[in-house]
This record gives sequence, C-alpha cells and structure tokens, in this order.
Amino acid sequence: MSGNLDLMGALEEMLSRLKMDQFGGRDAPVVSLAADTGVDANGVLQGALEIHIPRKNGELALIHTEQLRDISDEAALRDALSDALSKVLSVHDTWPR
Repeated sequence: MSGNLDLMGALEEMLSRLKMDQFGGRDAPVVSLAADTGVDANGVLQGALEIHIPRKNGELALIHTEQLRDISDEAALRDALSDALSKVLSVHDTWPR
C-alpha cells in the first residue's frame, strides 16, 4: 500500500475513532470531511475537516472548517485534527443549541 493510501486510511481511522468515542455524549461535535478532500496529483492530502454540532432539533450546524493544505504525513494530519478540535472546544459556550 502506498504512503498516500496510508495517509487517507489514517484520516479515516481517526474520524472513525472520534465517532466511536462520542466525547460529549449526544452534544459531541461531529467531524467529517469536505466533499473535495483527497490526495492530489502530487500525492499530498488536500481538502478540509468540517465540524458540526447537533442542535436540539436534530439538525447539524457547521461551526468550523479546518483546511487541510499540503498534508504529507500522519503527524501533520494529527496536528490539524488537534488544532480543529481545540478551536471548537475552546468556544463550546458559543455553540448553537
């Protein structure tokens, strides 16, 4: 398996773990990928993470988009995910309800 496929696999595994952990219970942020996220012709991950918060009515409100630019290794990917979650959690008192 190539390094690029490993990088996409690592990203999908990270998102899967977040879904399973459900930190925050029913109010947990939902992290997903923007539709255009993938490995580009140069073998580098491009796209964005989108973080939504469930509203009381069940709708998901987009509260943060973290751009994934020129991600070429798993450490940079982990850093981007950590940065995104840190930004979102630091303003949890302003989340839509």
